[in-house]
Amino acid sequence: MVICGINDATLFQGRTQAERIAYEIFSDDFNTTMDVSIDELNDELKTLAGMTTAQGQIRLMPGIKKNIRAFIQWCRDEFRMGRDPATVQFPVIDAAHLLRRMKTHEQYVYGSKLMSQQALPQDFTNDVTWEDWHPTFVNYLRTMPRRDGVPLQYVVQTNEASVPTYHEDFLEMYIQMAPLNGEAFTITEMEDAFWLWSCLKTFEFLMLTTFPKRHLDWFCFQ
Repeated sequence: MVICGINDATLFQGRTQAERIAYEIFSDDFNTTMDVSIDELNDELKTLAGMTTAQGQIRLMPGIKKNIRAFIQWCRDEFRMGRDPATVQFPVIDAAHLLRRMKTHEQYVYGSKLMSQQALPQDFTNDVTWEDWHPTFVNYLRTMPRRDGVPLQYVVQTNEASVPTYHEDFLEMYIQMAPLNGEAFTITEMEDAFWLWSCLKTFEFLMLTTFPKRHLDWFCFQ
C-alpha cells in the first residue's frame, strides 16, 4: 500500500494509514484481491473518508485510489499466471496500463455469455472429424471465464507446465501461464470435462473411461 502513495507515517492505534488499509480492506492477504470488487473497495474507502479524525479518518487523493485499483488488477494478473505477488514489487508506474486491462477484462467477462452462445460447437459425431471439430471446441472454451477470470481454454493446453511467454493478448498469457493445480483448477477441470463429454455423441467415445491424469478427457481424443 505504501507504493500506492498511502501515508505510512501517521499512526492511529498503532497502525499507519497504509497498514490499516492493507488490513481493513485486504486482511493483510494478497489472495483477497481476487474477490474484492471495485464497488466494495469504493464503499470501504468512502467509509474511511467519512470517519472523524478521532475515529481514524483516511481520505485519499484520486490518484492514490487509482493506484489501489491498479494494484488489485496486478495481483489478479500475478495469481492468474501462477506467480506470487508477495515476492515482487508492485509496478505502480504501470498503473494506467493495468487499469485499462481491468476494464478490458471486465468487458470480456460481461460479454462472455453471448460469446459462448455464438461459439457453441456442433456435436462431435461420426460425421465430423476431430481435426475439424476440436478447434471449434477450444475456441468455445476461450469464451468462458472461470473461477479466477482465466478462460476455460487453459485446461486443454498441450503443455504440462505453464509457458512464461509474453503475449500482446493478455488472455492468451492467462491461458498459457495459469497454474494447473489448486482449487480453481480442480473446479475448472471438472467443468471442462462436462462440456467435452456433453459434446460427444458417438457410442465409441461414450464407452471410453477416464483415468486419474490431468485433463485426460481431452488428451485421449487427440
